[in-house]
Amino acid sequence: MTLAQFRRMIIAAVKHAFKLNLEVMVVLEDAGRAGSGVENETIAGLHKIGVNSFIIAESVGALTPRQMQRKIEALTTTFPTVNFGIHCHDDYGLATANSLAAIEAGALYFSGTINSIGERAGNASLEEVAVAVENLRKRSPAPHLRPFGPSRIAQVCFEVPNERI
Repeated sequence: MTLAQFRRMIIAAVKHAFKLNLEVMVVLEDAGRAGSGVENETIAGLHKIGVNSFIIAESVGALTPRQMQRKIEALTTTFPTVNFGIHCHDDYGLATANSLAAIEAGALYFSGTINSIGERAGNASLEEVAVAVENLRKRSPAPHLRPFGPSRIAQVCFEVPNERI
């Protein structure tokens, strides 16, 4: 599939979602390897038709935390009215560090998993990122999770797959 074909396909899908009154968040896969020119053109084109949220998926472990921070800083500077989130794979054990670097640079949300159990190489650990944001940045990362607590969430994640049907 060419880049032009991809763009036409995603624009059609986004317009269809908007017709159904759905909120749209676009995930840009392999953002660690994507050139900023292609990435910026894609974001600009989709933002022009109404997409306001993007997830930068560092799904191949190609970025260091410093590179991740620079990438998110560049995106939030170029697109100040767009909401960015992050999805990091744990190649080289960098998912938590890259997520924290992205949050520090302006990412508003991240993909996290309980105990880092996730796709392929694993993902950022929800509990590590949440505790680091709260203790190191002195702010609550997700006040809506407080009533349940991370340990309760982990317990539910353990129990549900083990239920007999």
